[in-house]
Amino acid sequence: MALTRKFLEETGLNKEVLEKIIQAHGETVDALKKERDEWKRRAEAEEQASGRAEVQAAFDAYRAQVEKERLDGRKTAALQKALTEAGVARAGFRELLLRGIDLAKVELDGENLKNAEAVIAPLKENYADCFSTLQTQGTPPLDPPGGAIRKADLRQMSAQEINDNWEEISALLSGGK
Repeated sequence: MALTRKFLEETGLNKEVLEKIIQAHGETVDALKKERDEWKRRAEAEEQASGRAEVQAAFDAYRAQVEKERLDGRKTAALQKALTEAGVARAGFRELLLRGIDLAKVELDGENLKNAEAVIAPLKENYADCFSTLQTQGTPPLDPPGGAIRKADLRQMSAQEINDNWEEISALLSGGK
C-alpha cells in the first residue's frame, strides 16, 4: 500500500497536516533515492575496478609469456651458434641436442652464452658422435721427389742429356721406376 495524497485525504486529516506529511514523505523518498544511487554508483565503480584488475592481470601474464618466449629464442640462437662452433655441423643433430638442454639454466651475456662450456661439455661426453673435428690436410706434392726422370721429360731432352742419363732412362723404359 502506497502513501499517496488520495489515501491521506481519505483518512480525514486536515489539509495542513496532510501537506506536512506529503512534504516529509517526499524528502524521505528523495533521500532514499540518493542513497540508492550512491550505492549503485559504488557497485559499478567496484565492478569496473575489478574488471580492470582482471584485464591488467591477463595483460601482465601475456607480457611475461612473450618476454620469456623472446628470451628463449635468443638463448636457442646462441646455443645453435655455440653448438656449430663446437663442431656439430648437421642441423638435425643441433636440434636434437637442443631438446636436452634446460633453457632456464642457460645464461646470456648480450647475444652470447655466458656459460657455454658448462652447457656443451655434458653433451660432448654423452653424444660425442655428433661432434666432429675438422682436420686440414695439405695437397700432395705434384713433382716426384729426387728429380727422377719421367717419360714426358724424354721428349724435351737433347741427345746429349739422354746419353748422360742413360741408366735412369733405360730403367724407366724397361718398367723399373
